[in-house]
Amino acid sequence: MESSLHSTDSELPDVALPMEAVFQAVLDAQYQVPFEQSATNGAAAPSTPAGAVSATAGAAPVVSLPANAVQLKGPANALARNMDASLAIPTATTFREIPVRVLEGRRSELNNQLKAAGRSEKLSFTHLIAWALVEASKSFPVMGTGVIKSGTDTYKLVPEHLNLGLAVDVERKDGSRGLMVPVLKAAETLDFAGFLATYDALVEKARTNKLMPDDFAGTTMTLTNPGGLGTVSSVPRLMPGQGTIIATGSIAYPPEFAGMSKEQIAALGIGKVMMLTSTYDHRVIQGAESGAFLRLVDQLLQGEHGFYENISANMGLAAPSALPGMAPVAAGGATQPAPGSAGGAAPSLHHVAAAMALTRALRTHGHLAAHLDPLGTPPVGDPALEPASLGLSPEVMATIPADVLRIAVPGATLADAYPHLVETYCGTIAYEVEHIASHEKRVWLRQQIEGGTHRIPLGSDDRRALLTRLTQTEGMEQFLHKAYLGAKRFSIEGLDMMISSRMGALIVVGHMFELEPLCSGGFAIGTAFTPQRLFELSKMDGAIVLDAECERILKANVHLVPDAALPTSETGMRHRTAERLSRQTNSLAIAISHRRNVVNLYLRGTRVTLDEIEVLLAKANQAIQTLQNYRQRLDEMLERLTLLEFEDLATLGDVAE
Repeated sequence: MESSLHSTDSELPDVALPMEAVFQAVLDAQYQVPFEQSATNGAAAPSTPAGAVSATAGAAPVVSLPANAVQLKGPANALARNMDASLAIPTATTFREIPVRVLEGRRSELNNQLKAAGRSEKLSFTHLIAWALVEASKSFPVMGTGVIKSGTDTYKLVPEHLNLGLAVDVERKDGSRGLMVPVLKAAETLDFAGFLATYDALVEKARTNKLMPDDFAGTTMTLTNPGGLGTVSSVPRLMPGQGTIIATGSIAYPPEFAGMSKEQIAALGIGKVMMLTSTYDHRVIQGAESGAFLRLVDQLLQGEHGFYENISANMGLAAPSALPGMAPVAAGGATQPAPGSAGGAAPSLHHVAAAMALTRALRTHGHLAAHLDPLGTPPVGDPALEPASLGLSPEVMATIPADVLRIAVPGATLADAYPHLVETYCGTIAYEVEHIASHEKRVWLRQQIEGGTHRIPLGSDDRRALLTRLTQTEGMEQFLHKAYLGAKRFSIEGLDMMISSRMGALIVVGHMFELEPLCSGGFAIGTAFTPQRLFELSKMDGAIVLDAECERILKANVHLVPDAALPTSETGMRHRTAERLSRQTNSLAIAISHRRNVVNLYLRGTRVTLDEIEVLLAKANQAIQTLQNYRQRLDEMLERLTLLEFEDLATLGDVAE
């Protein structure tokens, strides 16, 4: 929503609600993709956005309505229809927390210069963030790429220009709220002065109810600002035809320092931060592209690449000066903390702030350096995870108490604690919890992760039980290998390891071209299947996708989004997803319940529960004994028949017997 990012920055105007008819047209116009039409009684049926659930096919079943049910009509119904259509898009989200000290200082400096010159322009945080998106999009035009479907074919919409949508939260006279997204078209062709004028003109048209449906068409990327209401981070819905929606969180001090006084915060050199999220269409945009895009936006807002110099020159203002506590602007435009100034008045305070940034980087981006590939491929890493990038030497780290960092790993100083932090967040298990909105949940998860509560060693009895289970599994595997030599089979060892470790999992076996539209997030692997790899990958929350022959692991940590309108008799989320996916595709879905210790197979909506290994072994032994009895009887009959043949006494009845 278009509002001020800072609690004291209220220069952005409230936007009045247009008349109902225009608002209805506005909502309908927010789709940029052609509509599919079907004939009904010789006439064209109402158009339906591509990817949306039509009113006839896939409509919700008719149910008896409770007394408090109120039908949505007009703009509210159109908005609900838009949100339904967004569910058909497989999205993923990238998070990046950025410091805003430079952004605050440069914005204040620019506004002071404008005021001193007697000019009427006033820059908001959103102006500068939106311009950073425009500048970054020149290097990453893929972020505006959308998708359109025609029949069974899928096409990507390569954008000719960056059409930046500005989400506006509108409060009606009755107190309810509506959402409009006017579009700033061909934003990359404008200089900053032209961008600012067009931006403000759109806001003025919204304020005076002069927005027309054409002002809402053609969006390729959207900027929304829930941070104006204090929201820390948000994962908004992506509309059909758009490539990305960027959300900005509130500008505030990190929540772990919320209880400190301003004097304490200033003494520690703590700065305000803001969370940026990029939710993108994962069919045509990859996580690495989204991450690199947000990194460039961060660099621009920190003053790199001459960002603020170009704005000042374009606005006819003086070049940026050195910010208090920051070194003079370098040739590249970046500013760095200056020793002997605020945040660096005493070197120890500057180093404490750097240590906090290092801790935050490990918690937020440590998964980028985690060793997750069973084949040993080195992780991509992130420079922010290295102490040297923040000016922290081993000697300095040894002077920083660990308790001021509020970490739960062992160690009295940062030098002692850093190896444990790296082992925790960059080991063989990856964690991503810093995006969770609840502060209490984040703190609890940090304590569990860093304290090693979930890494308790097994006792002797548990180890013996696990060894017995593994021995039984290996015996079953050897039997299957001998009984069905050369046949392709799905190993049950990985499933049994999950059950014995009390882990839940969702595994899908099928063709990627059929499953890709239902996959969101995760990462591609493409490695050969082994039970151990399956077990290790199941430690993540998402689903695992295998090829139809169970020879390769294609993807892991995937969020599956089958059609929610499909019926299901299951109660748990994992099992509901498995049943719906099996109904929607020809794939085999395997749901493992860690509570009930059972494995359920789903194929075309039919569920089959696997027996435990002890039962399967008993049945296998019984089958082997039966086969041995038949073999003994056959040998006896062959011996008798051979004797009769020698004596030339064999008859047709003997052979038949």
